[in-house]
Order: sequence, then C-alpha cells, then structure tokens
Amino acid sequence: RLVSDWSSDVCSSDLSPAGAPTRAGPLRSRGRRWGGDHQARPIIFTGESVRGILAGTKTQTRRVVKYHPALGEPEAWCAAALNPQSSFAAIAGDYRRFSPYGAPGHARDDGAGAHLYVKEACCPHYFDDGRPGYRADWNRVRMRGIAPEPKWKRPLYMRRSESRITLEIVSVRVERVQDISEEDARAEGVPRDTEPCDHVRQSCADIGCMGRTHRASFASTWEAINGKRAPWTVNPFVWVLGFRRVP
Repeated sequence: RLVSDWSSDVCSSDLSPAGAPTRAGPLRSRGRRWGGDHQARPIIFTGESVRGILAGTKTQTRRVVKYHPALGEPEAWCAAALNPQSSFAAIAGDYRRFSPYGAPGHARDDGAGAHLYVKEACCPHYFDDGRPGYRADWNRVRMRGIAPEPKWKRPLYMRRSESRITLEIVSVRVERVQDISEEDARAEGVPRDTEPCDHVRQSCADIGCMGRTHRASFASTWEAINGKRAPWTVNPFVWVLGFRRVP
C-alpha cells in the first residue's frame, strides 16, 4: 500500500477541518459504555505478569498491533508513522489516539492517562466473605494437603468487579517487537536469562544470539505466549504500553 492511500481510508465524517481524526473509531468509543470506572478498558495478563505488577517489577507490556478500520493493515501504517519523511502525520494526526488501550493525558477529563483494569484467572467468591481468589496467588506446593485447588475462571470472563488491579497508561508508542532494548525488557518484568549459550564455534554476534540478557528472556516469553499468531521471528509491530499501578 502507498502512504497516499490513507487519505481515502479515513472517512470524511471522522476528519476535523484540519484533516485530523476527531475520534479513534469503534475501538476508541467502545470503552466509554462500561459502568463504574467508565474510562477503564480490560487487559488480560498471565499470572506471572500479575505477580510482576504487584511486585513493581513490571511497568511495560507489548501487544500486537491489529487491523484498524481507519488506518488499514499495521505493516503499512506503522512503518509510515515511524518514518519522519512520511505524510502520515499530516493525514491521520497523532497515531497514539488510535491505540485500543487508550493513551496518556488526553484520554480522561482530569488529564490523567487512560485506565486499564487487569483481567486474570480467578475463583469468584472463594473466601467466606465473598472475595475472589486469584490463581496468581495460589501456591500449589504450599497448599497441597491443606485445601484443594479451586476451579479457575478464565481471565476472558472476569468481571470488572472481580478485578483487583487498575493501571494508568503513562506512555504509548509503536515499534517492532525485536527493537526492544535491554532496559525495556527489564521493565517487562522478565528475569535475566541464565542459560549458557550452546554454540561454541561462533560468537553471539555472528549468529544473533542475545546471550544472558533480559532481551533473551523476553524473546522466549513472547514466543511462548504469541508464537502461533505473531512469532518473534516475524518481528510484528506492537503497541508498547508504559503504565503505573493506581493505588
């Protein structure tokens, strides 16, 4: 696709006189209909990630960029958005407004970043007082012989009222997943890889080995979670979300 094609992809009803979209399409408006914290949108995390958030070691997450009705396929618009010589910004404005997870600053009336509520595996009404139990807190070894493991509800079906973690978006950007830095890999909450390299005749630089780094550990974690739909080797575009936990 050509960059000039985007002028026909953005509907005229979505454009302000200056040519910038005034809304982010259905993905943007959909989050405003939820009750309670009406600006909060759901985001699913694994148990390991939840533990990292609670411990304060995880302050970033990466999610695959998907097709957007106003922008088209990510391979085209993401590359143009990151190209300073492209006319993308003049046509579509700040691409962060199209983030399905919200963006910092302008997403709420109080000027704070958009809020996300964490969906994780849980067991509703696990405790006598009606509070839910969370799989991320369950220790199979410690609880063996004390209490049977409950039947966990999948994160997808978790209700807003059952969520215990709310996050505030502090930064949003788009990049290739392999462009993650060592510092950002540490912010993803993954430990440093401690496995020794298994190549003896070639250096890490010669074969692209990341060695004993946080990046290597993140690459393995990414492949375990997203290997089937967006493998590391494909190097997909991702939304990079920086966040802080709301007390």
